[in-house]
Amino acid sequence: MIDEHVWYQAWPASVQSMAMWAELTRRGADLLGSTTPAGARLSATSQFFQHLGRDMVQAAEHWRQTVSAST
Repeated sequence: MIDEHVWYQAWPASVQSMAMWAELTRRGADLLGSTTPAGARLSATSQFFQHLGRDMVQAAEHWRQTVSAST
């Protein structure tokens, strides 16, 4: 039987993955230099993953509050 909150419980692993990708792409941007085309792309990608991670944390909290309010 699958727990009814399995997706909510798996969410932190996805958030952690976003943080890992943000860090990895930031390091790549630092290595290549943000003024190079590849470095600039990696920097933008890092910012994207940072933003996505923050949004995922906010979405999980919003869901928790929604579920709490309905019980």
